[in-house]
Amino acid sequence: RKLPIHVTEAIAAIMNIRLNAKELRGCHYREWIDNMAVVSVFRNGHAKDPRLVELLIVRQALLDSYGITVDTQWISSEDNLLADLLSRDGLAEYEKEVGEEIAQQTKVEVQEGNLIPDLEFLLNRMMELTPEKEDEYIG
Repeated sequence: RKLPIHVTEAIAAIMNIRLNAKELRGCHYREWIDNMAVVSVFRNGHAKDPRLVELLIVRQALLDSYGITVDTQWISSEDNLLADLLSRDGLAEYEKEVGEEIAQQTKVEVQEGNLIPDLEFLLNRMMELTPEKEDEYIG
């Protein structure tokens, strides 16, 4: 059993906010997401999928606690190439695209620093909510 892409995309957006929350405190920023379902859910604040409902609650609590406002925009996967490489374990290809020096400047060691202490809990919760057959949420 795996989490579907719309759930992992939403988790990635929340991780980005969490990793940058202190720097974004009190700010408004634009986030670019290449999954239209997630863009729609984040813009409208409503979801049918119970996983996205819970992720919306987590996201809003995080935004509220740091006074952050977000403008969520869609970006095509072709235009989101560098972010997709990083999210799909394509570090070597990413380094080729941007150069080693820039790649080293953008590297974040999430596992070692325990920067998101509740990440494991969040992922486990999403798995608990994931049915054996994904199509149970479709329709």
